[in-house]
Amino acid sequence: MKILNTIENLGENFFEYCEPSAAKNPSLIHFNSELAKELDLELSDDQILSVFSGKERFVDSKSKALIYAGHQFGHFNPQLGDGRAHLLFEVESKNKEHFDVQLKGSGVTKFSRRGDGLSSIGPVIREYILSESMHRLNIKTSRALCAVRTGDQVYRDDVLPGAIFTRVADSHIRVGTFEYFSSRYLFDDLKELANYTIERHYPNLINENERYLKLLDQFAYKTLDLVASWMGIGFIHGVMNTDNTSICGMTIDYGPCAFMDEFKHDQVFSSIDRNGRYAYNNQGQIALWNISVFASAIFPLIKEEYSGNEKELIEFIQIRFKEYENYFEHKHHQIMLKKLGLNFSEKNDYLIVESLLNYMESNKLDFTNTFKNIEQNIFITDDFKNKWMDSLDKQNIHHDDAKEIMSKVNPYYIPRNHQVEKAIQSSIAGDDSYFFRVLNALENPFEYNSENDFLAVLPDDNERVRQTFCGT
Repeated sequence: MKILNTIENLGENFFEYCEPSAAKNPSLIHFNSELAKELDLELSDDQILSVFSGKERFVDSKSKALIYAGHQFGHFNPQLGDGRAHLLFEVESKNKEHFDVQLKGSGVTKFSRRGDGLSSIGPVIREYILSESMHRLNIKTSRALCAVRTGDQVYRDDVLPGAIFTRVADSHIRVGTFEYFSSRYLFDDLKELANYTIERHYPNLINENERYLKLLDQFAYKTLDLVASWMGIGFIHGVMNTDNTSICGMTIDYGPCAFMDEFKHDQVFSSIDRNGRYAYNNQGQIALWNISVFASAIFPLIKEEYSGNEKELIEFIQIRFKEYENYFEHKHHQIMLKKLGLNFSEKNDYLIVESLLNYMESNKLDFTNTFKNIEQNIFITDDFKNKWMDSLDKQNIHHDDAKEIMSKVNPYYIPRNHQVEKAIQSSIAGDDSYFFRVLNALENPFEYNSENDFLAVLPDDNERVRQTFCGT
């Protein structure tokens, strides 16, 4: 077990030392012992409860709240930061990988902005289920290590039991972290942050020329890969603000996120996304927008290293963004065609997916089940079956080979919104058994198990979740 504190090397301009304060009489909901083993964390049962409720400091690491800014729904907020979260420590896993371990809902910090720094149990259950499910679906994501009740109440629209979530992430550096220092013209801090990010997340760039420009490139491709993978499983993040955009290309900050049942191109669940900015089909464009914000934030560093003049650099970056846009389109089409066992070589290949999605929307078909049915030779129409078989023949793909490809990307089971909500309501009432059932059922989403078929069943109209909430 190797505990690290590298973020402290950046200095206190980047964080505030502060202690968690939320837990009054904590009790354990769930501990992810499998993840703890991967992280090489060795804790007794008593330590698990005391450390991940914030009541006991783990080894000699001081907890801290990180500072950042961010664009929220397109509008810049110059002062954000961890208003209800505490970075406990960093750890090196058995595989020599570097992770942050952070509490959420653990009490006020100086970044709380008049908030109480607390979380009710609902967002904790949601993030636990969603983040672990995304991991099992092979999507780059933060992980869930622990959930505890605080023994106190949280006041929102209702009086709800409080809880604390322990999140494990590659790091908690965000696009908004860079925006904070760039917007204040703190270029020495900005450079220090960029160098730290390269050393921790992009070590291949350490000795490169024009490494900040290459940092933009690698961040862009990781982010676009991630968002394309979301769309391949029908996931909608809900708040793709730059303060929720990880610098290392991973899913983070599970607020009003959701998985689609019936397919709609412009599906929105988040109650605060009133204009559909973060709708399903707009996520690629928003990813590109967020990348442009990052480019603006580190532009002084890029310019400092660039051999040409500023006008040439701007023109060069504009060309890069056209390449990013083309890359995302290619990646998205590639992922969606793979769901039909097909390859992507030219735009015309994607027409079969477009026609399928349009039919699904017109007929209110379920996203996950429709692709799984096609894999199992259950077709929406004879016409689509013929088009699909013609596409396989054109690409010289054997039917059995196509099914093999599809079986690895089309899950049987996803965390359907109504099942997540049922788990939340059960835990609010004090019974976590349904949460455990959903969590266990999602461990092997690509393997059929009749005991888990409840996760493939569509909601009744009275069960349907039409809006999701961030819970803060």
